[in-house]
Amino acid sequence: MDALKTKDHAEEVAIFRSEVVGSLCRRELSHGDLRAEFLALAKERFRLPGADITKTISVPTLERWYYAYRSGGLSALVPKPRSDRGRARALAAQTRELLLAIRRENPSASVPLILGTLVRDGRLRTGPAGEQSITYHDSCYLARHNDVRASPRELVAAVGEPVEMERSGRNTFCCGAGGAHMWMEERGSAINENRVREAAATGAGTLAVACPFCTVMLDDGVQSTGDGLRVVDVATLLAEQIEGHPR
Repeated sequence: MDALKTKDHAEEVAIFRSEVVGSLCRRELSHGDLRAEFLALAKERFRLPGADITKTISVPTLERWYYAYRSGGLSALVPKPRSDRGRARALAAQTRELLLAIRRENPSASVPLILGTLVRDGRLRTGPAGEQSITYHDSCYLARHNDVRASPRELVAAVGEPVEMERSGRNTFCCGAGGAHMWMEERGSAINENRVREAAATGAGTLAVACPFCTVMLDDGVQSTGDGLRVVDVATLLAEQIEGHPR
């Protein structure tokens, strides 16, 4: 009889996670003993499905897997798809050509800067802004290194009602991907989860970003914390508004 095979990579990841924390779920442990087990596991190195190298797993991640497995079984450990997957809208050919022409003339300009300039000049017509509340996360590179802070906010204001997080602009808080941490398991409190909680505290329904690394990290933070935020790039928000398809 052939060995059972997983359906896909997501199921393989779920099984791996269950193997890491499953034995703890079958034992009666006090809070202190459980914490000690997490600390011990966090010192071990694991080879994740499909990975060529081994890595450690942080205590917060182990705790998240443990409680998810206890409450929802294997299905609760299946990685969730990104919350903005499949929501991008195709731009009209005229709009697309305009953006490409400007990119060729200004290869070093950021996307938010280009789009913000076009909206301000009236060359991209967005229609009236909606009532959705949106908080914008400043990426470290754009806000601190390139001083791009106003143009993304102009895009947010063109789409909905902006609300600011306490740490924003030049004083922004990292999404957790900096210093190659996107490919590491954190040992302390998860940075992306902390940032998501700050965004949720504003009461906004949408968390806008302008960096692909921030998109991945903050969306993972939303999945981990269970907050109902939609994480989406400002360019996607604008495209939806231009094409008359606001979410």
